[in-house]
Amino acid sequence: MRGYPRDKVVSQGTAADHALYAELHAARARIASLESTLGTLNHSLGQLATSTDRVTGIADRLARDNDDLRARASRRTLIEWFNAAIADLATRQQLAFQDSVIRLDDRAAAYHRGQGTAISERIRSLVAGAETCRRNLGALSEWIRSEQSDWKQRLVDPPVVAGPVNPGQLHTRDGWISEVSTHLQCLEELVALTQSTPGLPSPTDPTSVRQQSPPS
Repeated sequence: MRGYPRDKVVSQGTAADHALYAELHAARARIASLESTLGTLNHSLGQLATSTDRVTGIADRLARDNDDLRARASRRTLIEWFNAAIADLATRQQLAFQDSVIRLDDRAAAYHRGQGTAISERIRSLVAGAETCRRNLGALSEWIRSEQSDWKQRLVDPPVVAGPVNPGQLHTRDGWISEVSTHLQCLEELVALTQSTPGLPSPTDPTSVRQQSPPS
């Protein structure tokens, strides 16, 4: 009977050890579960990152495609504008030529002669603009600025379009100036069109010009 208390202490110690081991085992199990959960989470995050990269890539491609579609639409709109303007000028050139030939009034005939000469130059200008638009849409604004400068100079320094000095020379000059003024207004319209076109720099605003009226 003398050894009984010690056996009881040993028994109690063994029970405490078992409880501690059980708690430690449970803690290890929880840690393993957390590590597994963390691994699953990291894997999910990796998949999410991959999916995000794919979505970003798709969004970038869509943005590029959208920009390309807008550029094509802008180019088509501008080319249609040039084609319509050139077709209108071709009709007006024919009428101006007819009026310069069949008019009984020498002043009116001289006016339309100058007008017809300017229309020929206008057609050349717009054909060059349409070609610029087809080849490099980004260069269109610079072309407009150059044309504005050139045609403003033509306005103040008209060429001799009626041969030697004659009474009709002044009216020929007026016809030229009238058409040059119209072309500058045409370029203003083109500026407004480019300002509403995404991705195109806006040319400098041209100054207003006064259009001459044909002699009565």
